[in-house]
Amino acid sequence: MWKPTAMLVVSALAMAQPATAFVDEKTGLAVEPPAPYEASAGAPRPNYDVVVSIKSSTGKPTAAGPDGNLCGVAYKLVPQNAGLAQADINERITKPEWIAIVQAPFKSWGEIERTETFEQEGVKGVELVVAPKAGPGHETVRMYVALWETPKGRTVVSCAGKKDELDQAMEAFQSIRGSVRAPR
Repeated sequence: MWKPTAMLVVSALAMAQPATAFVDEKTGLAVEPPAPYEASAGAPRPNYDVVVSIKSSTGKPTAAGPDGNLCGVAYKLVPQNAGLAQADINERITKPEWIAIVQAPFKSWGEIERTETFEQEGVKGVELVVAPKAGPGHETVRMYVALWETPKGRTVVSCAGKKDELDQAMEAFQSIRGSVRAPR
């Protein structure tokens, strides 16, 4: 009789474990994803100062890539924003011409299925859902990309999941985006 009770206690403790967070002391970028997601230092990329990888400890939603990473968070210092107020950046980022600039690189290799603006902690940004046009299994993959800027820099969240799980995955992707604290 104690075994089922012990299993319930173990299960409850496992569910209560906090997710693994990542903080970059140099820039101040913090990623504190909710469970079951785990953040860790990602492989360096030449166009970014900090890269963070996000995995799901449960495997759901299903990551599209072979490395098991569900999302990546990338941060780039943008010195030209230093003299701007957040309100000015927010105004710029929601203008159609700026949104077109954000969309342009994705249009070269994918079809943009959705574009929306969002606000997170007083910072406005743009999020896209992109259907890749090429690559292994591209027809079954969807990418979620969110981008926002502060006076200190640009933050990008990029997630890739299975097309048939997109409705459920969007909640996870946006939750991961919401866990990112961009340097201000």
